[in-house]
Amino acid sequence: MGNLRDERDMTIVKEYVTWNDVEDFVKWLAEKTNNFEGYTGVYGPARGGVTYAAIISNRYNLPYLGAPTVGCLCVDDICDTGDTALAWKRKGYKIATHYYKKDAMVEPDFWLKTKDDKWIVFPWEKQD
Repeated sequence: MGNLRDERDMTIVKEYVTWNDVEDFVKWLAEKTNNFEGYTGVYGPARGGVTYAAIISNRYNLPYLGAPTVGCLCVDDICDTGDTALAWKRKGYKIATHYYKKDAMVEPDFWLKTKDDKWIVFPWEKQD
C-alpha cells in the first residue's frame, strides 16, 4: 500500500532571507541599541549568529567575542525553541535575533520579525 498522506502535507514552505534583509536587520538593531553603545562586544553562535556578529563587529567597531561575556550582546538568526536564548538570558546577557517564534521559551530583548511555520533560509545557506 502506498503513502496515503497528501503531498501538500509534506511540502516545506520556505522563506528566503536576502543579504538586503540581513543589512536591514543590522541597521534596525543599530538604531534600537544606539549604535551598540555600552556593549562590551558582540557574540554570535556558530552557523546562525556568527555572520551577524561579524558584520556588527566590523561595521560598528565592536569587539567580536569567541564566547559571551558580561556586557555583551548575543546575536542569533532565529529564536525558535528558545533553548540557546534561555541559557544566555539566565546569565544576564542581552539577546538580539532576526526572527522570533512567539512560543519560544524566552523572548529576545530585540527581534525584528516573527517566525511562523515556514523554514527560514538565510543567504549563506544552501538554497535548494
